Amino acid sequence: MCGIWGTLSLGFFACGKYGSTGPIAPDHSAPLKGLFYGGGTQVLVAQLIGSAIVTVATFGVALIVMYGVNALGLLRVSEEGERQGLDLHEHGISAYPEYVISNVGKPSSTVLGGGQH
Repeated sequence: MCGIWGTLSLGFFACGKYGSTGPIAPDHSAPLKGLFYGGGTQVLVAQLIGSAIVTVATFGVALIVMYGVNALGLLRVSEEGERQGLDLHEHGISAYPEYVISNVGKPSSTVLGGGQH
């Protein structure tokens, strides 16, 4: 969004100090002015079209790549990784050890399942 805003802001705030780029250097004979400097909407529309084309092209390529990664089966973690949790599966340690539920701190008379020993 910041890049799109930077592109569109030229259509609003171009002050007419610089011209459009030519094949060798800027063309200062036809300075560009934005909407707020009396230039109308011509530059703003051009910037909108350019931003839309880049956005659609990027989305299209990303969609194709993600469908390809999904088709190869690389998008999901293994079933074992899902059961263990990714921190333990990938790094060998829990990310939040203070929240691990265990029987270490329970008295020996406590038995799971309701029976007595």
